[in-house]
Amino acid sequence: MKLVARSGTIAVLLGVVIVALFGAASLSIDFSRLWTLRNELQGSADAGAHAGAVQLLVPNAYVDADDSASSFATRNLAMGGVVTVDSATLGHWNDEAKTFTAFEKGGLPIDAVSVVVSRQSTGLFLSSLGLKPRVKARAIGWAFPATDSDSTTGVIVESQKPILVK
Repeated sequence: MKLVARSGTIAVLLGVVIVALFGAASLSIDFSRLWTLRNELQGSADAGAHAGAVQLLVPNAYVDADDSASSFATRNLAMGGVVTVDSATLGHWNDEAKTFTAFEKGGLPIDAVSVVVSRQSTGLFLSSLGLKPRVKARAIGWAFPATDSDSTTGVIVESQKPILVK
């Protein structure tokens, strides 16, 4: 068997490997940026839910709770950009079932605020492929008044990091 000289084969193979490595590196950077964006959005949603729930406590006016929630959520930037508040909904939190029910006239009492925020991701390698994911986060702030047997008044935010204010 005769050996045939194949000059340039290594250069082509090296070019293919380098392109694959750069593609994998750029995707990993994109996913880490998306994860960071999601975490920062969660902070915005938590802040909005917390502010809205505090507004539900006496002597505040509960009618301003959704505006307060939206205002505080937008003050927290995500990846240096403004957050979009998709919804700030007043409703009732069932602590046993861990469910939120949006307020309906004549329905359950208002003791919670649900905040959903989102932001379009920018500056990603995925955008060159035509993919521009919109990342969302949600938090529910629950305010419970003091009872006769307990002088604790608090606010709980249901998300990855619950917050209680006494």
